[in-house]
Amino acid sequence: MAKKSFDLAAGEADSALKQLSIQAGVEVIYSSRLTRNVTTNRVKGDFTAKEAIDLLLAGTGLVSAEDAKSGSLTV
Repeated sequence: MAKKSFDLAAGEADSALKQLSIQAGVEVIYSSRLTRNVTTNRVKGDFTAKEAIDLLLAGTGLVSAEDAKSGSLTV
């Protein structure tokens, strides 16, 4: 997957994951029940979508998986 430029603020996981989806141009699938009360990390720089989501979620207890066919990301 190609690298893209990301600028995601640290904050509420739900909002950050939506912004990641927009900036990456890929679908991000997650349950808002799992992301409630989770604070994500700031991500700024050039990354693949998978690298960006892994940095975003580092230390939160949430993990991601990438679908090789569609490129979508699941939390």
